Amino acid sequence: MNPNNNRPPSRVYHGGLKKNLPIQNNPTPAPRAVSTAPAPHRAPALVTRRHDNKLNMSDTFSSNAAGELTGIKMKKPGAKRFNMPRNRPNIGSASQIKHGVKHNIPDVAPDTFRIIPLGGVEEIGMNMTVFENEHDIIIIDAGFKFKEEATPGIDYILPNTKYLEERKHKIRAMIVTHGHLDHIGALPYIIEKLGMPPIYTRNLTSLMLKKRQAEFPHVPDLDFKIIEGNEGVMIGQTSVKFYGVTHSIPDSMGIIIDTPYGWITTPGDFKLDHIDGKPTDEEEENYKVFDGKNVLLLLGESTNIENPGFSTPESVVHDNLAEIVKS
Repeated sequence: MNPNNNRPPSRVYHGGLKKNLPIQNNPTPAPRAVSTAPAPHRAPALVTRRHDNKLNMSDTFSSNAAGELTGIKMKKPGAKRFNMPRNRPNIGSASQIKHGVKHNIPDVAPDTFRIIPLGGVEEIGMNMTVFENEHDIIIIDAGFKFKEEATPGIDYILPNTKYLEERKHKIRAMIVTHGHLDHIGALPYIIEKLGMPPIYTRNLTSLMLKKRQAEFPHVPDLDFKIIEGNEGVMIGQTSVKFYGVTHSIPDSMGIIIDTPYGWITTPGDFKLDHIDGKPTDEEEENYKVFDGKNVLLLLGESTNIENPGFSTPESVVHDNLAEIVKS
């Protein structure tokens, strides 16, 4: 009697799904190995039998574009070839062709808000975020990432804007929170590809963008919409509000996007200014915009969050600068 007759089928984990792979008993337990022809740019699957009739598999399986296991087969005398079961759902298989571009990402459904970070997440630099609803796309910032040890020969890295280029008919505006290069550096390189949308920002940031734009004379003039104070505007069919924040550069601002479910806000780069642990009067006034409001989501900046304590107050910076100027 073969002790392996009652062994349950082995299980293969792939893409979060369990697949039962039946074991066929081999009366002659001589090891066999069969490898399939590899798919382009993919490693072939390898299935072997050990002397105890158990199944060994390599860690890499051949897969097709939909992510299914394919081409895995076992042979033994008198046995027919079998394929892995193809019961994995083909996520996003309904391709769409719009404006001459084929893609698998569905359109935004009514009463739905999509947020896509194109950079600036778990990294320093390349800050760029897409806010999209059924009617409008609003872009927040367009920075580049500075070179690193892992990128020799590269001066800077730009965000991938393919998603936006395919939908530039929906882009209503770009909002720039402040004038640091990790938030504005990529703008001259990508603004034309996005259809030259208007740029909402504060006065100092607009001057810094104009200065940078002078280095790119082939790019058309930028269309600035200057934001003053905590005013609100309609961008397309989307209501947007602004508020001041404290940062190491003046005229920094946060953004509020109104949705049917509540406010979505991002302060951009910011810190909480305080004197002896108490917020300044100016900062208290800026954040009053949230009093009694339904804030659905805060997208907060977190540079140096691992360091204990508070950032140095701006008042200390001002006092030190004043002493330097006097001397």
